[in-house]
Amino acid sequence: MSSKTVTFLIVEDDIVDLKALQRAFEKVKVANPIRHARDGIEALDILRGTGGHEKIDFPYVVLLEGASKNSLFFRGRLESA
Repeated sequence: MSSKTVTFLIVEDDIVDLKALQRAFEKVKVANPIRHARDGIEALDILRGTGGHEKIDFPYVVLLEGASKNSLFFRGRLESA
């Protein structure tokens, strides 16, 4: 069985929250690649490799902030795909 590195895609529009999450990852020594999207539209572009973004290969984990308008948009678009 081959093992692939899991990439984290963080969808966060607040730079302070993003930096806090990155520091937490460093503190627990998470060495996985981390990509960042400012909103759900950019996250979908990254997942699809559109809009000038390099596509993330599977496996990946998407971390969304709570029930913001952008995260609800992202979830709706992802579920309809």
